Amino acid sequence: MKCIVHLDIFEGPLDLLLFLIEKNEIEILNIPIAEVTEQYLRYIKLMENLDLHIASEYFMMAAKLLYIKSLMLIPRKSIDGEIELEGDPRESLVRQLLEYKKYKEMAIRLSDILEEEANYISRQESNKRSDVPVDTEEVELYSLVKAFRELMKRAQAPEPSMDVFIDESRILEETELILKLITSETPMSLERLMRYYIHRDEFTVWKVIIIFISLLYLMRDKKIIVFQDSPYGRIMVRVRDGE
Repeated sequence: MKCIVHLDIFEGPLDLLLFLIEKNEIEILNIPIAEVTEQYLRYIKLMENLDLHIASEYFMMAAKLLYIKSLMLIPRKSIDGEIELEGDPRESLVRQLLEYKKYKEMAIRLSDILEEEANYISRQESNKRSDVPVDTEEVELYSLVKAFRELMKRAQAPEPSMDVFIDESRILEETELILKLITSETPMSLERLMRYYIHRDEFTVWKVIIIFISLLYLMRDKKIIVFQDSPYGRIMVRVRDGE
């Protein structure tokens, strides 16, 4: 019986493509599609030979690369010279890669910011509950979104504008982990929660999105309370009584 190993070396096909492009010092705006496609397929084949689990999205990207490659082989003009193909077949892929690279760099900057903040914290987190809790869920939600935007602003990155499709099972897994990390007796700051993922080398832009969505789920289900330890202070999270 073969042993199947699930190894998340890359976050997805775009991450693998970006790795190949940077490794070969290729200009994203002028991708040699035949060369990149060959290397991409070779890597997929290697993963298959090692019996590594491969998500379907990797194969979908392989099909897309082969399609783009076939379009690149079509003459720019028809035989009679009257019809000319419009646009660059690589345009959509290039746009996706540039967008992905931007948000990946944003995640790195966010990680650096939280690491710097950790160095300035000289006192331990208070074991006492805040005397200034936020009373309504609407204000809790506002505070959480505001904190997220502040992190984006300090990272000098635009707010995410891509359509993100996340499996709900991943959200449920994350909510369970967050509940294990925090307790009602010891509130946890948002920064400290983020640092947990940094230390596990799991801090990516996608993970940040999943964390915030998970927090919103927990707030909706009234399983956690989000408050500030002082007016205009840090965002704190704790489990509601009875959870």
